[in-house]
Amino acid sequence: MVYLFFIVVAVYLIACFYVARRARQTFNTQIGRIVSTTVIGLLTFSFFLQKLLPQSSPEWLMRASYLISTTWLVVVLYGVILLLFFDAVRWYAQKTRGEKLPHRANTLWNIIAITSLILVAGVINAYSPEVARYKLKNGNINHSLKIAVVSDIHLGYAVRKGDAAKMVNIINKESPDICLIAGDIFDGDTKPVIDNDLAEPFNHINAKMGTFAVVGNHEYIGGIETTEAYLRELNITLLMDSAIRVGDVLIIGRDDVSSNWKTGEDRKTIGEMIEKSKVERGGVEIVVDHQPTKASREETRKEGIFLQVSGHTHGGQVFPMNFFTGMIFGNDHGISREDSTTTIVTSGFGTWGPRVRLATHSEIVIIEIN
Repeated sequence: MVYLFFIVVAVYLIACFYVARRARQTFNTQIGRIVSTTVIGLLTFSFFLQKLLPQSSPEWLMRASYLISTTWLVVVLYGVILLLFFDAVRWYAQKTRGEKLPHRANTLWNIIAITSLILVAGVINAYSPEVARYKLKNGNINHSLKIAVVSDIHLGYAVRKGDAAKMVNIINKESPDICLIAGDIFDGDTKPVIDNDLAEPFNHINAKMGTFAVVGNHEYIGGIETTEAYLRELNITLLMDSAIRVGDVLIIGRDDVSSNWKTGEDRKTIGEMIEKSKVERGGVEIVVDHQPTKASREETRKEGIFLQVSGHTHGGQVFPMNFFTGMIFGNDHGISREDSTTTIVTSGFGTWGPRVRLATHSEIVIIEIN
């Protein structure tokens, strides 16, 4: 994990250096080069500044630094992609014309304009959640069952209480029998969530048979003791490697795989959870596991569980990251079936980092079982 962190930081710094170097080349004046390098240098450092600010800092400063630094990550990503594209065009023109073309300033302004349009589209998309609907059949029940699934809300400096209230309103309009929250309620930092009680709207979810939640990796990033204590004060049932029967529905809530960061031990198997919770198998059996890892899905399949719901991937959130999440998880968004087990992975309601989505929609999943 430490090696991965340093690799990510190294890639980030190389990308920022490339953007800064190419920006300098577009200016003919020294002052233009100095200004562009200084601005990009400050934006690059903002990523580290946001991590270094003390918790006692004013919230407006913490929120501003968070939004600026995370938005800059998207700008760098598309800046590199567009610069490489224009460099490829220049290289092709040079090869065909036999002359070296200059780095023109209008190329930089074109890239800024295109990136700005991409960001605006991504923000609009992130603030426009959709309802994804799936219909399943289960012979163990003789009535219909409607389940709302939401994941990856990421409450914090970007996703606020109004967003949570909007999510709850959408859920309540569907009149679900059960609501399942598949982790990453927090974005990581616990302070803005707890100080402003950002998850308070969760108390107003109207699910006839109850609301049940599991934790995700971001609850562990923020400190599992603090996040767990806060979540247990809400009008939801928190399941951490435990199972509960509600009528003819068996809900198995798995602790996130990040739990071994704290305990150093593997999490319990599905069989151990059922035995520990003293519940009977049968009816509609559902596993709620934040991360849809291949090992998790394989265990669910081997146990003959009817349905697994997960989140975590965001469906990549920002193109072209969806290609990587697809390679890592196989099913990183949507529905897949293997034997008698169905897996549904939601792209999540909120976002990590800026409120930008360019690969998938923000969504709430509605599953109807007949």
